[in-house]
Amino acid sequence: MGIVARILTGFLIAAATTPAGVSGAFLLLPVQVQVFNVPSPAVSATNLVYNVVSSPAGVLSYDRHGRMDWPLALSLISGTAPAVVVGVSVRTTWLADPQRFGIVAALLLFALGIRLVAEVLSQSRALPTRAELPPMWRRVAVGAVAGFVGGIYGLGGAALIVPYLVSVERMPISRVAGAGLATTMATSVIGLVTFALAEVAGIGHADAPRWIDGIALGVGGLGGAIVGARLQPRVPVPALKIILGIAALAAGLRLLP
Repeated sequence: MGIVARILTGFLIAAATTPAGVSGAFLLLPVQVQVFNVPSPAVSATNLVYNVVSSPAGVLSYDRHGRMDWPLALSLISGTAPAVVVGVSVRTTWLADPQRFGIVAALLLFALGIRLVAEVLSQSRALPTRAELPPMWRRVAVGAVAGFVGGIYGLGGAALIVPYLVSVERMPISRVAGAGLATTMATSVIGLVTFALAEVAGIGHADAPRWIDGIALGVGGLGGAIVGARLQPRVPVPALKIILGIAALAAGLRLLP
């Protein structure tokens, strides 16, 4: 499958996931493994290339339309930035084995899928949303957890951060979606640099990303992110999250060794 297939894949994933405030990298990894045969651990680094290329368009679009909460985004990044370095270190050493990583990645996808579905069900109780930001320490803490997991899996962290802020902190998705993508962009840059430095230094089994694959997927994702950000006010986000949750569960099953 050639470059066009990768561009189209990146576009479709980003267009479907950007309205929910996530980059789509959590679904892209199983596609890379199962369809494009990208080896471990290069697949995580390639995921980060996709994020670096595709995320800026969504961030700029949210900012241009006045739906970017920069104080929220910067506090999250302060947690994800150092933690993603630790996550990459674990990925290139203890989790370099494909079977071991497959189990961990599958468990993460199961957790994300269940979280997305549960989030929609909890919203059916019509809990009030909060206007103020959560305390700084909680924002930094959730950012750190998301950064650590993101460094392992090749995520920017939004797939964990956004569900938490919406379902636990009761913040509206319209406010956190842009901040989630901004966190993904910054964290992915740091994670990608860490992967590159680890390969140069010969740490563990660090592999360079498949640059052509990642850029092609990211170019498609860039266009999809623009479309998804514009569609967010018009799409039924709860239904979208149910679909993404089911897709995450199915992808987790496929990754089990």
